[in-house]
Amino acid sequence: MFKQISSIESIFLNEKAFITDPSCRMQDNKGLLLENIELGKYECFCCFIGVHGGGMVVSHLVAIKEEYLEYINIIDNFRYDGKRLFHATHERAINVKSQHAGIFDFDYFTKAESENFELLYDRACKCSSSNEQGGVIDYAGAVSVSGYGDLLYDVIALHDVCTGKIIGIVIDYGIERISQVYDYLSSTCVNNLTIRRVTDSSHCQDLSE
Repeated sequence: MFKQISSIESIFLNEKAFITDPSCRMQDNKGLLLENIELGKYECFCCFIGVHGGGMVVSHLVAIKEEYLEYINIIDNFRYDGKRLFHATHERAINVKSQHAGIFDFDYFTKAESENFELLYDRACKCSSSNEQGGVIDYAGAVSVSGYGDLLYDVIALHDVCTGKIIGIVIDYGIERISQVYDYLSSTCVNNLTIRRVTDSSHCQDLSE
C-alpha cells in the first residue's frame, strides 16, 4: 500500500497525451505518444512508498479523469471495493535521463517545444523541488522526480471499457521490482487485463466472464 498520496492539482488533456522526460524533445524518441484520450480535466497525484531507512520516494505519477475518481481508492492501489473497474494496458516504457518525467497534453508540449523548450524543463525542476516532489505546469502537464533516477520506466494506461478511451495514465517508477499498481492489475484481471467498470455499465459486455 502507498504510504502517502500528494495531490498536485489538475491538468486538461485533449485527445492526445505525450509521456516523457521534460528535458527530451520529441525527435529524441524517448517519450510515448498516447492517443484516444478522453478529453477533460485530470486530477494528478504523486504516490509515495516507504524505503529502507525510513524515507519516502515517489513510486508513481498518476493522472485520473476527474469523473472517475469516485470509483477509485488511490490510497489502496487503485481498488474499488475489490471490484474490477477498467481495461488496463501496459504501454511502452519511456527513457528518462534528467531524473524527471511528466504527463503532458500533446498540443501543449509541441507548442512549448517550438517556443521555449528550456523554460519548460526549468519549470519542471521547480515543481520537483517542492515538498510533493512534483507539480503542474500551466494546467497542461504534470511532472515529478523519477524514482530511481535515469532509467526506463513503464507507462500504464487505464481505459473505460464502454468507450475504449483512456481515462487514466500512470508512470510506474519501479520502486518495487513488481510495482504495486501493475501487480494489482495483473493479478486481479483476466482476458488481457480487462477490468469491468461497475457503475452505469448495463450496456457494456462483461469481458471478464
